[in-house]
Amino acid sequence: MKERVDAIIQKDQAEYLLSLEPKRDELLSEIELYAKENGIPISDPEVARFLTILIKASHAINVLEIGTAVGYATVWFARAVAGLGGKVTSVEKDEEKLIKAKNFLSKAGLADKVKLVLADVNDYLISCKETFDFVYIDHEKSLYRKSFDLVLPLVKNFGIITFDNLLWGGRVALDVNDSTTQSIRAFNFYLLHHPQVEASILPLGDGLGVAVKTRPTMRELGGPF
Repeated sequence: MKERVDAIIQKDQAEYLLSLEPKRDELLSEIELYAKENGIPISDPEVARFLTILIKASHAINVLEIGTAVGYATVWFARAVAGLGGKVTSVEKDEEKLIKAKNFLSKAGLADKVKLVLADVNDYLISCKETFDFVYIDHEKSLYRKSFDLVLPLVKNFGIITFDNLLWGGRVALDVNDSTTQSIRAFNFYLLHHPQVEASILPLGDGLGVAVKTRPTMRELGGPF
């Protein structure tokens, strides 16, 4: 989630766009309030809405979320795939957060649409045998490149991979050199120049990366990577 309304785009533009944002229902508002009161980062509503548009437009029926937190984006995704007969797999290493997400999903009547996995994300990706149409990555920023490399062979050709927080409050464009900012900056270059995808970074929320897989990986072709 972005740190302030004008972290990425100009304040008057940001406030105008926020004024147009449809009001969320009671459950989503409850999750937003819980996350705010407990200092838990979640997706911006406009990001979650855009991702559901991508899911529906691409007819994605097998969605992977890396970083459940308390299930905010998970609810959006589950609602999107419900009409397509699809499912969401969401991976989180924090058991307390996953329990809370499970409660919110049950409250939403969506528990049967989501498989919640308690695991280290990269351990899960190494052992995973499924393939996915759509992936959303929103966990530890220093692990983005590793997670991307591991998930890419699991994504169907022309599947979509998305990433939150790629503008990192605007710090990636400034003379800021803490380890997280450096990791994101390096990942952004890696993503946009990767030979297996076509990608772009949008000034939506805290910076949303969107990539389409256009070529199989060496791992899929029988190579080591």
